[in-house]
Amino acid sequence: MYIGYKNSKLKKICKDLKSATKVLPQNIKSDRLFVRMRDLAGFDTMADIPADPPFRLHRWLGKRQSQWTIDIQGLYRIHFVPTGEFDSDENGNPILATVSEIIIVDIGDFHDW
Repeated sequence: MYIGYKNSKLKKICKDLKSATKVLPQNIKSDRLFVRMRDLAGFDTMADIPADPPFRLHRWLGKRQSQWTIDIQGLYRIHFVPTGEFDSDENGNPILATVSEIIIVDIGDFHDW
């Protein structure tokens, strides 16, 4: 799967261990972020991302309903949106088997939002 980034700072956090270590709390192991990023890149489409742990792919509801997350560790998540060309169902929801590109929009504990 192709992975894009909302901005260069976020890209650096996702690709550089030193940057990730500065941003993530001490109780979150930075290497888990890199494992998840590697795994995401290895999936062909969003339909391949498991909804069960350790990934726990799930969609946000309400005003963030176009956004999705997977677990890193604890309450920390990788937050992303589908991008590129993909099919949608009659309700406008993406058909996950057709989503092969995502953009990482944030990393953090979204329960604080």
